[in-house]
Amino acid sequence: VAAALETFGQIDVVFNNAGIMPYGDLQQVSEETWDEVQAVNVKAMFLMCKAVLPHLLQRGAGSIINTASVMATLTEPGYEAYTTSKAGVIGLSKALAVSYAEQGIRVNALCPGWVDTPMNRKVAENLGGMDKLYPIIKRQQPLGRMASTREVAYAVLFLASDESTAVTGSALYVDGASTASI
Repeated sequence: VAAALETFGQIDVVFNNAGIMPYGDLQQVSEETWDEVQAVNVKAMFLMCKAVLPHLLQRGAGSIINTASVMATLTEPGYEAYTTSKAGVIGLSKALAVSYAEQGIRVNALCPGWVDTPMNRKVAENLGGMDKLYPIIKRQQPLGRMASTREVAYAVLFLASDESTAVTGSALYVDGASTASI
């Protein structure tokens, strides 16, 4: 926060975009791994929000966008730590939105589905290649493909812009209809 203020003079937007996603059944996940996932995926966002809020409150404006995941509301076996953390990101975002809306601070969660990222390329590698991953994507994400990082960036840009001044406390799903499907 101090470096951004020194460089740019003010902060208008905070984009908290971090996450780790270890696989492991709850019985296999160590307490240390559980704590690490919660620290990276939720606590880091809490700490950044806490650090930037005084500046945003002084300005009386600002947008905070926290990356959650479609897996905050949909999950599969072996991702209990990740799912719990990303549900926490949505909860944190909603709570902050309610607490600071009257002071001009907007807080939203972004919930991507399958996105073409290094983390998902690693998933493909662990499965034996993209040809092993795509049937899973087609089954889980009716769009039938991963979103590009550019497509996700445009959703972030919208939430950061003055075009979304009435949007706060929302979880915006960029998930290729994953949450609309049964």
